[in-house]
Amino acid sequence: MFKPYEIIFVPTQQCNLHCAHCFVPNKEQRLDISRAEKFLETASDNGIDRIGFSGGEPFLYPEFLERITSFAVDKAMYFDRIMTNAAWFTSKEHAESVLQSLYDAGFDGSICISYDFFHNQDPQKIRLFIETVFAIWKDRRVIELTAVRSIKSSENEATNAMIEQLSNLLDSSIIYSSQQTSDDGTIPEKLIFNKPLENAFIYYEDEQDSIRIHWIDQTGENPEDPQFWQSNEWFAEDYCEGPGQVLYIHADGSIAPCCGYANENEKLKIGSMNTMTLEQVLNNAKSMETVKTVFEQGLLKEARKMEKENHIFPGTGKTCNNCQFCAYLLK
Repeated sequence: MFKPYEIIFVPTQQCNLHCAHCFVPNKEQRLDISRAEKFLETASDNGIDRIGFSGGEPFLYPEFLERITSFAVDKAMYFDRIMTNAAWFTSKEHAESVLQSLYDAGFDGSICISYDFFHNQDPQKIRLFIETVFAIWKDRRVIELTAVRSIKSSENEATNAMIEQLSNLLDSSIIYSSQQTSDDGTIPEKLIFNKPLENAFIYYEDEQDSIRIHWIDQTGENPEDPQFWQSNEWFAEDYCEGPGQVLYIHADGSIAPCCGYANENEKLKIGSMNTMTLEQVLNNAKSMETVKTVFEQGLLKEARKMEKENHIFPGTGKTCNNCQFCAYLLK
């Protein structure tokens, strides 16, 4: 059942990078701050208690981040994360000014850096960003990394090399664990590199804290691209609890029910912040067959149903990426 607990705002679709894996349109489009505050107030009054920011590059619209953060603090809402490429600033002073203003507004969530072969940022610039965040928040755990797991091993190896280089620049080490560092401070075992680095951390021995590294699967822009259909098994069913159960508000005000790659598809849009109330958006979502398939029936059940009907899928006939299948279903 679709019952969102979080709003993720895309303040702007502008981005300073042009990544090969990304098919979000890079254009000058911004959310209206007053409309966002009004929608957020209604959401808060109806039990949605968490917010996050994505993009585009959200730090290219710092006024939105500051105003909405301050508004959310007044509503006693929780912060999830801001997704960023961490390469948007023009100088150290620029980064310090924007980040300090965000801190002063009350943001206490995570700042998650997309850092991999596709983004291909200068590691020295990323180090500067991370150290600036550390200096302001006084907490290394504020920073997280997200890396896209490519379908090509050579690209994953390049990502691993970037992470190793960044770790060295930060005077830290990379460790591996099947779980996060426990509350009692247990230190995960030293990493033996497996390609890519699953469940890895950049670890600071002096403070015994770490930067978590998340991996997400690359999704093809073309849902039928056979390169992304090379699995022997289907994805695990989670009713999109991973990427879903959110109201993902695009820079044009349109709303999708998840933060996965398929949320750019018009067939997955459930309304607009600009023209509809929260109640209207949620009622519209409940009536949509696509939403019912994803959050009630389950995508895996739909895949197996299509198999029984002798549907011919691309490639090997299976994908382990539920976002890829969702995009295929919506084509």
